[in-house]
Formats: sequence, C-alpha cells, structure tokens
Amino acid sequence: MDLIYFLINILFGMYYLLIAMRAVLPFIPHNRQSLYIKPVYDLTEPLLLPVRQGLPPAVFGYDVSPFLIILFLALVHRLILYFLGGL
Repeated sequence: MDLIYFLINILFGMYYLLIAMRAVLPFIPHNRQSLYIKPVYDLTEPLLLPVRQGLPPAVFGYDVSPFLIILFLALVHRLILYFLGGL
C-alpha cells in the first residue's frame, strides 16, 4: 500500500510542478514549440483550457487558471489519499 501512496504523491507532485511552470512561463520569453517547453503545454492545456474559458483573464488581469487548477488538484489528491485510508 505504501507503494500506491508513493506513486500517487509522485504523480501529483510532478503535475503540480508542470502547472507551476506553466504559471511562470508568461513572464519568461520562450518558444512555445521548443523541445522542452512543448510538453509542458501539451500536458497542462487539457486541464487549463476549460477553466480559462470559464474565467476570462480580463476579470483578474492575469490568467488565474493555473492557481485554480492547483487548488483543485490538491483537493483531489487529498480525497484520493483519504479514501485509500492514508491521511
């Protein structure tokens, strides 16, 4: 069971890191098609796009979708661990 907790924590941790990178990228000049940057966009866009469409950036002045997704993922992460009996 410890292996399952470990794998869940690793997967969520990696995705948190990708979302955090995505939140910082607008402030850094980069090529979106770069070999290193493209996977970040490809892996995060499916979750960010629906949130971004629901909350236009004009409301906040900045794209807050990465922060909302991190909050949502943290909740899901905790729920998964809770239902597995690991909190």
